[in-house]
Amino acid sequence: MTDRGKLGLWSLGGIAVCLLLIPTITEAGGMQVYLNLAAFMLIYFGGVLGCALLLWLWKRWKSDKKTVVLHSLLTSSKAMVAVMIGFGFFWYDFSEARPHSYWTDYSYAYLPPTALEDGWGVATAKSENVDQSLIEAIVDRFVNDPEYKWQHSFLLVKNNKLIVEEYFYDQTAETNHDLRSANKSITSILIGAAIKQGFIGSEKDPAARYFPEYNDLFAANPKKAAITIEHLLTMQSGLDANDWDSSSPGN
Repeated sequence: MTDRGKLGLWSLGGIAVCLLLIPTITEAGGMQVYLNLAAFMLIYFGGVLGCALLLWLWKRWKSDKKTVVLHSLLTSSKAMVAVMIGFGFFWYDFSEARPHSYWTDYSYAYLPPTALEDGWGVATAKSENVDQSLIEAIVDRFVNDPEYKWQHSFLLVKNNKLIVEEYFYDQTAETNHDLRSANKSITSILIGAAIKQGFIGSEKDPAARYFPEYNDLFAANPKKAAITIEHLLTMQSGLDANDWDSSSPGN
């Protein structure tokens, strides 16, 4: 087979690897599938061209008279297929504590939570008139449905009693979680309760009013002193807190 034919086959192999990466390492759906595919293809073909150029320049510098662009492209294509396969292995999740595959499903049977000295009472699904089969269906989806494989836990409370407490994929009750904006919803509820009970005057109040220990900081910075509780709840405080910038003070 000519080098041109080999290059065509290796290019098709690279495209196939890019296609396989979509279901293997992403949870994308809809338009995001095509965006991810375009990104993988850009990485692959960009890598091929970049490596081929470097290889060609290296051989020219070494005065290799046999150097041809086609040979450099073929060598780079082989290298980038290996790189993309390695990329897939690097990002593939091998850590599931409970089986999650197309061939083996995890079989779940409901058990009530263990009573601990943590302030929570426990109860069974039957005693609280909760459909046990529905609980089992939810857990089955969490561990066997690829669309839900990243769920870390499932806790169900009724009448101030814990009915379900399950953790998935190496997660435990002691695992620290970054809840991000989930905290915002709970905080908003608590602020509303505090206003209703008279602990806080209004969401329009400056936040500084409730942090007297930082009076010096607020006095030195009028802009921070003007930040209200509402600004904080709606993420409009203006504070430098960029999650994507490691040098941001609030990262």
